[in-house]
Amino acid sequence: MQVDDFALAAITSELSQEPQARAYADYVEFSMSAVEDPITKLQEYTGELPLIVTNHPSPKATEIDSDDRIDALVQASQINQVEIVDIGLSDAKENEQMVSGIEAQTIVSYHNGSNTPDINDLTRVIDECNAIGDFAKISVFAESRSDALDVLQVIHRANEDGVKIIGVAMGEEGRHTRIIGPFYGSRIGYAPLDEEMAEPGQVELEELASLIQSVAHGGDDVKLMDNLKDKFPSVPK
Repeated sequence: MQVDDFALAAITSELSQEPQARAYADYVEFSMSAVEDPITKLQEYTGELPLIVTNHPSPKATEIDSDDRIDALVQASQINQVEIVDIGLSDAKENEQMVSGIEAQTIVSYHNGSNTPDINDLTRVIDECNAIGDFAKISVFAESRSDALDVLQVIHRANEDGVKIIGVAMGEEGRHTRIIGPFYGSRIGYAPLDEEMAEPGQVELEELASLIQSVAHGGDDVKLMDNLKDKFPSVPK
């Protein structure tokens, strides 16, 4: 099994940790809203891996308006090592003219940390993201394996339609989608550099890279299924 056009991004708010990601990741994802003076930190970055930069609303920065978040992403996109910027769908819709000034590839993303909308709504959201960005991303909370299956289904459909899709089901019930999503067409996977940074349902970077490679090249290796059953109880035994 081959994974075409898939990349793995290491999540960190400390760009100095980039050397730890080089053996496993293709990108480092950096959140501007998680640090003070993010533009200076980006300008000082000297790592080897290109950057995906996000600037989603943060509880610590609720006073920042959407146009200010987009303006910061425009500035970030002018920095050489910033290859992709990730914009929330609502911000992108409110500031579509500003988005056109971004000098990097764009991910337009939809996040829902409460539930998984039905397939029709997910499809509509993907279409909205795709109409503005180079990539469309959905990240939704799975309350059941049925929710996770819906996410995989819309990823597959979007990919078949030529959309550069990124998708994941958050939470423990969606954890396995981080491993098998690439085989349905998800273009970028995300993983924290270490377990201490991981949120529920996330898989640490080295482990995720290893599991994806195992699925891609494992063939009849029964140890792979044993490993998945141990780490992901939702995988049927």
